[in-house]
Amino acid sequence: MECIYRGDLQGVGELMLSSANKLLRERPPISSICPDNTIHQALPYIAVRSLPWLHIAEVVAEEAAARAFRRVGLTGTRYLIQSEVYPEKLAARGLEFVRPNSAEREEINRIIMDELVCGTFTPAAVTYFSNGH
Repeated sequence: MECIYRGDLQGVGELMLSSANKLLRERPPISSICPDNTIHQALPYIAVRSLPWLHIAEVVAEEAAARAFRRVGLTGTRYLIQSEVYPEKLAARGLEFVRPNSAEREEINRIIMDELVCGTFTPAAVTYFSNGH
């Protein structure tokens, strides 16, 4: 997270590449999957130096288009929501998107970073997300 806090996407990319290279030494995969939406911002920094990565936003956009969605609501850390990770991939499929407003973004980020990352699932957080935030 230190790289994310500093806005150092190149550094995030280097960490991703280091992890992928460790996997390659153990058992060469066909492609890599990063389950963290936020750090997908760093993929452009390493894409040409690494094995292929499955891009979560591309998969989401593909599925949304296949289901004939016209607009997608975004949620995630403030770092993700402020980025173009999803908007870029959704727009490429002709899909609109809605981002949380600033106050919603901060509360969603707080819930994710202070609770969910720590394995805490409170009724208040579930209610917050269930009410369309």
